[in-house]
Amino acid sequence: MSAFLVENLWAMKDILGIETAGYRLISVDGKEANGTGRKCGGEDGGGIPNLQTLNIYDVTNAVSLLSVPISEKTNEIPAAQKYLAEMQLKGCIITFDAMNTQKNTVKVITKNGGEYAGGLKGSHELFHEEVKLYFDKETLANIRKGKKNYYTYTEKAHNRLEKRTFYLSADIGWFEDRGLWAGLRAFICYDKTTEDLATGKKTSERWFYIASLTDVELCADAIRGHWGVESLHWHLDSNFSEDDNTTFAKNAFHNLSSLNKIALSLYKLMQPTHKGYSVRSLRQAFRLDCEKMFSDLLTLLDEDLLREAVEGSSKMKNYLK
Repeated sequence: MSAFLVENLWAMKDILGIETAGYRLISVDGKEANGTGRKCGGEDGGGIPNLQTLNIYDVTNAVSLLSVPISEKTNEIPAAQKYLAEMQLKGCIITFDAMNTQKNTVKVITKNGGEYAGGLKGSHELFHEEVKLYFDKETLANIRKGKKNYYTYTEKAHNRLEKRTFYLSADIGWFEDRGLWAGLRAFICYDKTTEDLATGKKTSERWFYIASLTDVELCADAIRGHWGVESLHWHLDSNFSEDDNTTFAKNAFHNLSSLNKIALSLYKLMQPTHKGYSVRSLRQAFRLDCEKMFSDLLTLLDEDLLREAVEGSSKMKNYLK
């Protein structure tokens, strides 16, 4: 599977009419701008920390729904809860990393009609350990035999062979705190094994997730689709050099970053009609012949879409209460 298809998995399914049970995938994640902090001399070692941004990203449509500055990384949790509470989430699956796996976060999501899949790590040490112990060799073997809650596939990318395996269990009656986690219906074990085709070296990793859904393939697509927001961050750093941006004024940096996200969405819109063009090569093409490329872009937009772009996305309005 090509990097482009992996990155735009949910968008491609939507375009091709492939069923995703009618859901939209929205991912929540924070980003640190590593070039925006300042170190100060002196014994206290003080300074200005790097700027942080919370992104709520519509993976299905490859559009940033919300991008807000936050004062520090830990503020990502209440900020995510605040803005998710203001959104209509019916028909959406919300994915998030372990930091945002919080009781109040899933409560907000389910209250607003959404489903979720979130990571488990050391931030919930006891919870993580309980789920880890539950997925022992016998449990995994039984899930494989039953097949219904087992999903695996292999893909080749960047000279590596990657096998991804998902085990889902809706047997959560043993978990004493299940009533404290709104909508909780399943635990997921995700194994990834990687083989370097050049050296033959093999590596393996295992992660655990909680979910409000019990369809293993849908959960697997959602967990894999969370890469969409990670890809957003990668593009901002790799193609728009945000980590090299030394603007430390919060509003100025946020405005520049918002323009980058708008440009990135437009580049992604152009990629299907400009086969073989990466985001980087599209940027270069605009530098070399802006008039032609801008004309190509306008052919992809009708009057209604242009009006929405100026006045505010109608899709975004559908998410807001």
